[in-house]
Amino acid sequence: LHHAAINISRKKICQECHDLLLKGSPPTVVHRAIKAGMTWHHLRNIVMAKLNALTMEDEESSLVPFMLAAKRCKDDKDGMLGSLSMAYELLCLQPDVLKEYE
Repeated sequence: LHHAAINISRKKICQECHDLLLKGSPPTVVHRAIKAGMTWHHLRNIVMAKLNALTMEDEESSLVPFMLAAKRCKDDKDGMLGSLSMAYELLCLQPDVLKEYE
């Protein structure tokens, strides 16, 4: 799905194929895409289709998606601004996720 999301904007995959892959993907595809380094530009459509993923913890790290994006700020100094922006966008879409960590 990650490759399909990136290649749809390049017209290398049809919309129907992308949508079918997205529909069949589990919500954790959001977590995997963030950890794989996908940019917000390509990730946004996946997130919008899998909004329920924003409150789910990653199986390995126990982090929710905005935390995974924030962690990328620390791990990837070159992409810090993009990762910080992604964390902000994810929080804006599901601000209630913070209530679980009060």
